[in-house]
Amino acid sequence: MKKYILCFVLFLIAHLTFSQHQEFNKFNVETGVQIPLGNLSKKFVFSEEIGFYYRTKIAFDDVFNVGIKFNFPNKNTEFTYYATDSTYQTKLKDINITVLGKVDKQYDFKVLNNSFVFEWTSGFGFSFLLFDDKEIVNKKPNWETDENGEKALNINSDAKSLTSVFISQGIGIIRKKIGISANYNFTPYNWFSKRIEKSFGNSSLSFVLTYKI
Repeated sequence: MKKYILCFVLFLIAHLTFSQHQEFNKFNVETGVQIPLGNLSKKFVFSEEIGFYYRTKIAFDDVFNVGIKFNFPNKNTEFTYYATDSTYQTKLKDINITVLGKVDKQYDFKVLNNSFVFEWTSGFGFSFLLFDDKEIVNKKPNWETDENGEKALNINSDAKSLTSVFISQGIGIIRKKIGISANYNFTPYNWFSKRIEKSFGNSSLSFVLTYKI
């Protein structure tokens, strides 16, 4: 399903990209892959990611982006989680969320009379790494009787998240409205939770295509 969603978004982006002509593009959409490094690569192999940002110009002609991105981890493997009175093995969910702001410093240059923009990007935000919460009894949605004697749908969520600050540094090259970029991401989940191993992992690389709309 996520592959169809990504294809649809790419088609929509391409349509909007070539149908709109304005001096400053207020929106940015990114799609690509995140590759975990070190011990984080033992939790998942890689993940597709897609991000949506609102852009505005700030001082010195820099650009500030604020938005959200979603990651879809592949081949998740089990890791140890230390619960209140027990220890268990769990896995990441199929989707994770990062809320962030980014500052783009832009530098114009030309190659063979073609104009390009070099971007140096610094990002900061919060990452939410969702996983199966095995402390909660895992039940499917079922019908129960409420205080009035009527049937009511009871949904038990088995999702929990590791929360961390998200810090990134990246570089990119843009030609007109389309670009490519590479980013290093630092997410020290073990700094904010004593329920996972200290060697959980905290680094990853992202390689993305960018579309200014």
